[in-house]
Amino acid sequence: MDNQNATPKPLKLCKRQERVARALLLAGDRWTWREDIDRIAGASNGPAVIQALRRKGIQIDTQTAERIDRDGKPCKPGQYRLAPKAADMLAAYGFAA
Repeated sequence: MDNQNATPKPLKLCKRQERVARALLLAGDRWTWREDIDRIAGASNGPAVIQALRRKGIQIDTQTAERIDRDGKPCKPGQYRLAPKAADMLAAYGFAA
């Protein structure tokens, strides 16, 4: 059997994971801040949603950016974006940008 033509197993995502996956897909190669992921997910545990998506095989890149917080202290908030192969994977499951 040719694996390239095989139908992928269904990708089961909860609503939070689905919202975040769609938002990252729509963002393309732009980075999405962790705080935005929290709002999109509808919870304050954006990193946990990202981790759950990764466990399902969705490759998500992470980087930190040096910033100053509201108290004038340096901080390194995180940003996320889909790896190029992840967009193809989501498209195979019917997700569209």
